[in-house]
Amino acid sequence: MLKYAKLFDWIGGKKWLSTQLNQLLKDNLKKNKKIKYYLEPFAGGLGSAIFSLKTLKEQGIETIYLNDINSTIISIYKTIKLDYSDLIEEYWKLELEYQKYVPEEAMGLKKTKDKEILKPLLEPARDYYMARRAEFNECKKNDPASLKTMALFLFVSKHCFNGVYRENSKGGYNSPFNWEQGIVKKEDIIDRFKEHHEVFNDFNIVFENLNAFEFIEKYFYLNEEALFYFDPPYLNENIGENKYNEDHFGLPQQKTLLNIISRLRNSIFSNHYLDIFKSFCESEKFDFITIDRSNKMSSNNDTRKKAVSEILAWRFK
Repeated sequence: MLKYAKLFDWIGGKKWLSTQLNQLLKDNLKKNKKIKYYLEPFAGGLGSAIFSLKTLKEQGIETIYLNDINSTIISIYKTIKLDYSDLIEEYWKLELEYQKYVPEEAMGLKKTKDKEILKPLLEPARDYYMARRAEFNECKKNDPASLKTMALFLFVSKHCFNGVYRENSKGGYNSPFNWEQGIVKKEDIIDRFKEHHEVFNDFNIVFENLNAFEFIEKYFYLNEEALFYFDPPYLNENIGENKYNEDHFGLPQQKTLLNIISRLRNSIFSNHYLDIFKSFCESEKFDFITIDRSNKMSSNNDTRKKAVSEILAWRFK
């Protein structure tokens, strides 16, 4: 198990599903030795991939293809795989500057318990965060893969509310400040990057930055020897997608994706447990389980504690 299981918070992470997913992979890859390739069209924060790497390697997977439409995070992964020293320095400069706006009297105070005392103390830190968020949006428009853009992404993802990467309809990152001190140690950054650098180079991992459908089309020729895992932006009960980027993935896209999944030899997918997915599993002879988990997307503490049902479905031929 990695000490630092993630480089940054990312909504939709799959740590909570790692036990079920790894058991599913072990059971089915043992019986399907022809499978040599593992592909994720929606890799996001690498939650499912990182927690599955050991199992995938043990079961004979030769190449792992990880894709996401977000240019900046894929650029971060590629940079960490090759040489992350400049990225660490660029990111650390932002954290050092941020720490100047967190007063000593704020240290030790709790976000909820000491809210009335803490918030006024952290207003300068909030202002610094908002300025860097605006700068990130400008940099992202001009060059989403630049060193500055990547460093700004790491900074805002560290200090945004609940680790939620969310964009407005124009593609602007708009997650608010988290109202926590969020003090980062440089040695932790170095250790985190070093660990992921080693993992990325210990496996034959190919990173791609494509639309999910373009990615599937590009690698469809591997179908006979491949396992695809689909973890798209989830569909909500009102048949509206979880909107956290400008490239919304709604009902039409979900239906297109299901049509593609039906044509694949070996595939796994996860989503909210809704009739559309249950019906698909029944008609296409997919096995599935349902799992209850808390709703991290909500900004309301009571809502966030409520369990939501999710589906993990699979078919191997």
